[in-house]
Amino acid sequence: MRESDWKVLVDKIKRRQCTPFLGAGLSMPHVPLGSQFSERLAREFGYPLTDVWNLPRVAQFIATSYRDSQFAKGKVADLILDCERRPPDFSDPGQPHRILAEFGLPMYLTTNYDRFMTMALATVVPDVTTTVCRWNYETRIGEKGLAGIPTPERPLVYHLHGIATNLASMLLTEDDYVDFLMEAQADLAQVVPCPIQEALGTTSLLFVGYGLNDWNFRVLLRSVMRKINKSSKRMNLSVQLPPGDDSIAPDRRDEAEGFLCDYLGTEQVTVYWGDAREFLVELRQRREVVGERHT
Repeated sequence: MRESDWKVLVDKIKRRQCTPFLGAGLSMPHVPLGSQFSERLAREFGYPLTDVWNLPRVAQFIATSYRDSQFAKGKVADLILDCERRPPDFSDPGQPHRILAEFGLPMYLTTNYDRFMTMALATVVPDVTTTVCRWNYETRIGEKGLAGIPTPERPLVYHLHGIATNLASMLLTEDDYVDFLMEAQADLAQVVPCPIQEALGTTSLLFVGYGLNDWNFRVLLRSVMRKINKSSKRMNLSVQLPPGDDSIAPDRRDEAEGFLCDYLGTEQVTVYWGDAREFLVELRQRREVVGERHT
């Protein structure tokens, strides 16, 4: 990232014109990656194919074998809830969720099933709202819509792909991803409420904890971001890609960044090559320096 990129991002956070998007890398190592969950389930349920790292497909195999998608989701939810019993230390000033919480933003979007962002915000503000995407019939009858506009004093954590405490909300199997894409294309307002669409279309998006080969990231871009990016507004997107991602050759990162820009359909993409904690610690330090200059 260039120095000017850091300055723009810090300014966006200061003006509360930034919306974070949280991926699986943010919760590591307290929650394993989906590929690690997938390999564990593949062994337990005798998955017969070689792509044991493919969680949507392994979950689809379990759901099909047992004729119950909720059964597969329950297995993953139990693993997530077990991880939540040993949460990160949110009093640690360098903990990634805590850093994001201290930015004082009104909205945090996530494709993670865990509640770590809500827990971190609860250490900073007294009133936090958590809700899930109403992408299927069960969530539409069981979940209320947004109550009011999110504010820094009452921030919203929006689980786009569901949460472990609500099995029906979890986007997990291959069928779930197909259904989600179809619903998003047919009625985006139903899947993504207007206040969230407005944030996606008018603020800078900060993707934290995703990789180019992250299935959630790719579905997110195809189902939501591509549609919203048709607006005339040009958005700054900052994407963190974890080091050691075996889908990217070290000497071809410029090409990977170019691919990402083309895939998003915008040139306003800044890529920080590093893990989420490293990035957020540096962002917090730069934000504090700017704050000191204005006091």
